[in-house]
Amino acid sequence: MDVVEKPDSVSIENKLVRVELNLKTGSYNIVDARDGTVAIANAHSEVDGLGSFLTDWTNRRYDPKAKLTWTAKEISDDLGSGKTLTLNNLRSDGMEFFTTFAVRDGKGFVALGSGIINHRPYGIRVKSFQPMAGGDVFPGLEKKDARNLNGGAGSTANLVKSGTELACENSLLFTFTDNGVRRSLVMGGLSYHDFAKHAALGPFDLWDTFPNYWHQPEIGQTWRTVWHKIDANRLPKDFPALNAQVAALDPVGRLVDPGTTYEPADLFYVDVTTADPFVALENYGQALRTATKSRPNTYNNFTICGWFSGRNSAKVLVDEMDYARKADMLKTIPVTVRLEPDTYCKDDNGNTEQGWWDDAHWLKYGHLVPPYDTFKKWIAAVKERGGNAETYFQCGMPSDDYAEAFPGHMLNNDISSLHRRHTHITPSVTYDTTDPDFQAHMRKVWGYLKECGLAGIKFDYPDITWRPEGGFEDKYATTASAYRAWFQLCRDGLGPDALIHERALGNNCLDVTAGIVDLQRVWGDADRWYPGMAAICGLRWYKNRVVMSYYPDSKALVGFNEKGRIDYAPMDMIQRRSILTMLYATSGRIESACSLSKLDGATIYDIGRAFPMHSTPQSARPVDAFTGVKTPRVYAFRVDDQWQQVAFCNDESAPNTISAPLSGDQASTGSLGLDPAKSYYVYAFWEDRLIGRLPGSGRLEQPLAAGEARMYSVREVLGHPQVLSTNRHLMQGYVDLANVKWDGKKKQLSGVAKVVGGEPFRIVLAGNGSKPGKVSADGAKAGLEANPTDPNLSVLVLERPENGDVVWRADY
Repeated sequence: MDVVEKPDSVSIENKLVRVELNLKTGSYNIVDARDGTVAIANAHSEVDGLGSFLTDWTNRRYDPKAKLTWTAKEISDDLGSGKTLTLNNLRSDGMEFFTTFAVRDGKGFVALGSGIINHRPYGIRVKSFQPMAGGDVFPGLEKKDARNLNGGAGSTANLVKSGTELACENSLLFTFTDNGVRRSLVMGGLSYHDFAKHAALGPFDLWDTFPNYWHQPEIGQTWRTVWHKIDANRLPKDFPALNAQVAALDPVGRLVDPGTTYEPADLFYVDVTTADPFVALENYGQALRTATKSRPNTYNNFTICGWFSGRNSAKVLVDEMDYARKADMLKTIPVTVRLEPDTYCKDDNGNTEQGWWDDAHWLKYGHLVPPYDTFKKWIAAVKERGGNAETYFQCGMPSDDYAEAFPGHMLNNDISSLHRRHTHITPSVTYDTTDPDFQAHMRKVWGYLKECGLAGIKFDYPDITWRPEGGFEDKYATTASAYRAWFQLCRDGLGPDALIHERALGNNCLDVTAGIVDLQRVWGDADRWYPGMAAICGLRWYKNRVVMSYYPDSKALVGFNEKGRIDYAPMDMIQRRSILTMLYATSGRIESACSLSKLDGATIYDIGRAFPMHSTPQSARPVDAFTGVKTPRVYAFRVDDQWQQVAFCNDESAPNTISAPLSGDQASTGSLGLDPAKSYYVYAFWEDRLIGRLPGSGRLEQPLAAGEARMYSVREVLGHPQVLSTNRHLMQGYVDLANVKWDGKKKQLSGVAKVVGGEPFRIVLAGNGSKPGKVSADGAKAGLEANPTDPNLSVLVLERPENGDVVWRADY
């Protein structure tokens, strides 16, 4: 790691990336150190719009008398060891801010940060940090086939678009080719504490630092972008050709006392060295996971939504567990029931359960009912039947009588507008999550629910807790930190294993809860499946199961009539299996919008093929995302160098042929990225048949019905017997088999199977020139059958009366 000082500059670099600071202008370059390509040219930093070197007479940015100094220091943290270079900018008006550039050994990204030193005799409130603005991206390079992808959260749609302009929340990817050489840029939030993060590429500026005569901005409204596209006629003459920016923005801002230094722990990630856009985003996802200490809990449960299913009381949800046991579901499907105490303000003159969150009020409004008149009794009954229990809070919508009893728990300690007419989701009075007394109340609430054994919580309308007007008891709180506090109180109270679900559909489609919540919902109330649901989850694969999981609401796996209403007839098999396939491949939760009693045996069997949910911090790549398709149709989960699980989906309303080359540049061709010199078996899960043995230079091509999705196991042809698939799970051996190995001396293939009691566990074997002569198993009956679709394959069948792990062997 080198820091090099010259008369008018200083730089920091490792073998991959270099940052060059101009000590005359305060501008900097980010350079690919391997070949010297300038990736970001002449960028600069701003705090509340101050700090630009652009000589634009229309605003107060440029200060030619600013004094620039620098320091360097060693760093070591979870992201790695390296050095940080800090550039201080002391303006002639006494404002001083600084920018940090952290480079770590062996890492190709730069971590950017900002801070401020308040020399003034009064406190100042900082609303925006921009450690990178005005940077020209890969200047001088041809930007052919340029594509970009926004880093959406919650219900923000993720879209791959052509071109060089994008303004969005959280993060972005930009990728293109120059003379056949691919280049990519990823930039966005790395850690979250006091500010939301935003990114832009193109002629944009922040609303709060560039208001114009026609648009007076509402600062911090996250339901729309915070970026303002500058009229081409108003651009300064020295504006960069392709302006790259990141911004930490908050509508309330952070108060900095006089004589103090504020260095937020809010950092940004910039990578210009990873060419492959898939790898670039996956590296970012892993860095975001590390920096935010995200370890999202796995939703390994089939959850019955009490509200959507119409089973929204303690008694009938216990009945659901009785049905699950009667139908023998629990042997393959972990079941959770969610009680949703959702009384609305219209029902009792503004009085509800919200804020009280106690047994008395849940009982009063009919969600707890005898004999389950307490959460403790209800949860105990659910657990006795083999299930788990979750519940539901409405965020930011206090019951009127709670606000009257505890006015100090509200913003500004003010309930004077409580009487005003309003819709349920636009309360005039709401909680102050920074108030110490309210926090103490919530600790008691969460402590009681933890004691009861609550497994998880769904937070509805969390955007109401995003308060751009402020009014916090903690004068240093920002809108973002107060929003995070809501979820952090829950996490601290329920513990690290609790499942926390953020229904992020409104103004809060942000990554600010990374490291706290486990799941965000991405779609409005929808008990049906729509193809766009796969794309909104699938195009943030690098965060799904890595930083948090995503899902598109409960689904009714039953029939619908012509008016789109549930009619409870069995769902078409292809449609049902397609929904399960895409939910598993692209999201992190499977949830039921109807009673378990409405599911027939075939449906229960199919749902069981999607459990357990794997806990690996990885999701399937949408490998054709950058090839110009409207939405991805091919998702590939790489198990290892020899094996991928591949989902094909036809999002059209007519039959279509879906295909993918097995090898080739993935970003350009949508290939599976396999070795062209090798051969691969392709085995279809639902159809239970061998599609073929394909050359690595070939193409997997399949006709699919309208809306159909299929799962395939693609495995390299080995020089000895091997497993191709199982009938137990969609992932065809990834979660239901373990320790599979070939012993060349014994001529034996063996492994451990997670066998379901009373259900034949079928393992498809390819002998690759050999036939198994004998099969055996410990604690289970083992038999051998011919594969009905291919005479060269064999099927090992394991059976036992109870669930259990079975060691099996096949001798050749």
